[in-house]
Amino acid sequence: MIPTYILDTVDSTNTWAKAHVSLAPFCVIAREQTAGRGRYGNSWFSPPGENLYLTWTEPLRLSLTTYIYPASLAVQALLRSYSIEAQIKWPNDICVKDKKIAGILVEGASNHALIGIGLNVNLDNLQTIDKPATSMKLLLKKDFDLEKIQKALHIELKKWFDRAQEFPMETFAQWRKENSWLLNTEIIVQSSKGYILGTVQEIKDDGSLALLQSSGSILQVSQGIIEGTTTSSS
Repeated sequence: MIPTYILDTVDSTNTWAKAHVSLAPFCVIAREQTAGRGRYGNSWFSPPGENLYLTWTEPLRLSLTTYIYPASLAVQALLRSYSIEAQIKWPNDICVKDKKIAGILVEGASNHALIGIGLNVNLDNLQTIDKPATSMKLLLKKDFDLEKIQKALHIELKKWFDRAQEFPMETFAQWRKENSWLLNTEIIVQSSKGYILGTVQEIKDDGSLALLQSSGSILQVSQGIIEGTTTSSS
């Protein structure tokens, strides 16, 4: 197992990991984040002592953008071990019945990968979250031991990163299969260029989405956040 650092409070585990990247490999865990963040400047609600906030940091052994595949599958596997049927939502969210339960933020620093994960464990007050969300506690009606969850996720991450290094194509194929529910679904994507509306035609070999637009043209989207879906056409 790689070394684990546990902090009472930090602005962001990814920010801390970036500042201490020379210590890698390691996993840093915070009991509270004061400035937890996701993609495109979105914040991640991080109240103290309720959820899991961690960043796994290691020298690059995969291409940086492909870390999202094993990381997503690891979180999904953890939740399924608790009988929670979680769904991967392209490219970096984990949801249960359209409600987010976990998010993943992959960043790079000095030839290292920083995989930040926020997992809602014992959260039961959703009033301060402006998007549909849930937690393990809300789904299974009981509290969980955060240390036990952390250790289980640690094991899953190691297993899936090792698997992705040895079997990259198979790992990607499984990630793509877990996202296949998006096919023929009209979605709204927040991207660096604004909002895009289109129907998913294909998840391509590089992980991007091929979106059919109302004009009839196909737009390839490699980065973004799915902000909403409409009724599937199939």
